[in-house]
Amino acid sequence: MNVNIPVNSTEKEVKVYSGRHYNTDRVVYKKFAEETGIKVRLIEAAGISLIERLKREGKNSQADLILLVDAARITNAAKAGLLQSIESSNLENDVPVGLKDPNKEWYALTRRVRVMIANPKVVDVSKINDYTDLADPSLKGKVCLRNRKSPYNQSLVANQIINKGESETKAWLSGMISNVSQPFFPGDISIIRAVSKKKCGVGIVNHYYVARMLAGVNGRRDALYAKKTKVLTPNPAHVNISAGGVAKYAKNKNNKVVSKATQDDIFDQAAYIVSVYISNPEFEGQTKHKLSSNFVQKYCDSFASSTFDEWLNRNSKAAKNILNVLEEKIREKNIYDLNQNVERQSAFRKIRLPGKLSDCTSDKTEGTELFIVEGDSAGGSAKQARDRITQAILPLRGKILNVKSSNAAKILANSEINNLLQALGCGRGKNYSKKDLRYEKIIIMTDADVDGSHIRTLLLTFFFRQMFEILNRGHVYIALPPLYKVSKGKKIKYAASEKEKDAALKELSKTGNRGIEIQRYKGLGEMNPDQLWTTTMDPQNRRMMRVRIDDANEANNSFEVLMGDQVEPRREFIDENALSVANLDI
Repeated sequence: MNVNIPVNSTEKEVKVYSGRHYNTDRVVYKKFAEETGIKVRLIEAAGISLIERLKREGKNSQADLILLVDAARITNAAKAGLLQSIESSNLENDVPVGLKDPNKEWYALTRRVRVMIANPKVVDVSKINDYTDLADPSLKGKVCLRNRKSPYNQSLVANQIINKGESETKAWLSGMISNVSQPFFPGDISIIRAVSKKKCGVGIVNHYYVARMLAGVNGRRDALYAKKTKVLTPNPAHVNISAGGVAKYAKNKNNKVVSKATQDDIFDQAAYIVSVYISNPEFEGQTKHKLSSNFVQKYCDSFASSTFDEWLNRNSKAAKNILNVLEEKIREKNIYDLNQNVERQSAFRKIRLPGKLSDCTSDKTEGTELFIVEGDSAGGSAKQARDRITQAILPLRGKILNVKSSNAAKILANSEINNLLQALGCGRGKNYSKKDLRYEKIIIMTDADVDGSHIRTLLLTFFFRQMFEILNRGHVYIALPPLYKVSKGKKIKYAASEKEKDAALKELSKTGNRGIEIQRYKGLGEMNPDQLWTTTMDPQNRRMMRVRIDDANEANNSFEVLMGDQVEPRREFIDENALSVANLDI
């Protein structure tokens, strides 16, 4: 038995590169940290982005564990030499054959069935029993599918090739694609909604999205949508997996609790006697508590290390008992340190607020709103216009940091982000606490132009990456200030688009065009407080969009393309969508 105790180790974490974006995962990470004292450093991105990142990083990669949402991606990662074999009796016993790599480089974590969801009022469900039935000409214009590049679709095609052969699969694909009602849908939830609304008759989705909607996770409306549909499970059904593996260059592969031991932890409960005769001894400090003669240390280390190593190898049972005691001691210490840190952070958040924040006076979270405003000028108008009891104002100076391409140190060093975190009070990442969120609504209020859109996107990127639960729970809103003021005498209409402006002009010109005035707002700062209140802040009159996440993976892909450090996917996106842009403010 070889026993290695790295007494000088500073490893206190495990880094996880994850293509999964689920609350259940975060619960597991938290539980793991509580039980072991090992922090989980999480980096989330689209699966394909993680694979490319691992390739770029090579030996310099900090990844310890790789989690991907589909069989295709984890297999590609293994083929690219990005994983290493795992020796684990637990994994071997718990994971069924067929759901793990023969070379022990990855193991399945979850299974999801690709079912068909149908609307009985649009299609005859008795005639749909298998994926191949979706190619029937009677379903022309009635089939909903996700993006053709979706790994779910790719793995389904691979599954069909295995079961039915290449030629038959090609014929099926041709027939099914000709039946598609739209080019593609962004996610499974949008497909379920479309089927329930009769926009199409049948689609292919992951079964758990239907279950989530029926359970009311996405709200009462989505629950009603799901009830209007019928789930059809093919036999055999395609089952995809999410899976995980240890990165090839993992720094913390064997990062058990004992690896965090220090010299004090080890010797605190040890009794030992060393008898050494030396001339001219040197000690640290007047108390002569510790010997500092370096040459003596070398001899002692050499002798003690080899002797103790030999003893541990001969007495394996005793060695195991020693490690168990040490492990328990370190676990208790780390849990204590973790709790103390949380308490300090909580206390800190309670007493400190940013100076730029004009807080509301209500001492309750319910009914309160935080307006994140673009610029000091608009912030000044918003402060005068607001309801001081329920509405708080936090002006931003320019554009915040793009957190998608920034490390943790850079994020925390950004003053605007720090102001926002302090104002919200609920922490970020794994330290997020819903009970500490200080506002019920977080409203992004920026100019209705390109710069304003960019700031909104930067803020949404920050919330998605650093404060996912705020978005997931529906706390974030986007204010929709007007672009135009159209007036004739005392009659005033506000318009948020060219179309609305034209409609306002048409209505006011019924009695003639004389006296009609059109004012275009370049920004929120051009509005006086009364106008800002009437158009954008008054709960009775304002218009807002609530930000919701229907499909976290799809949302992550969008942020990856638009805000990531890879230029080529963004260029392709612009090339594909440039002609579809309307009302571009340049």
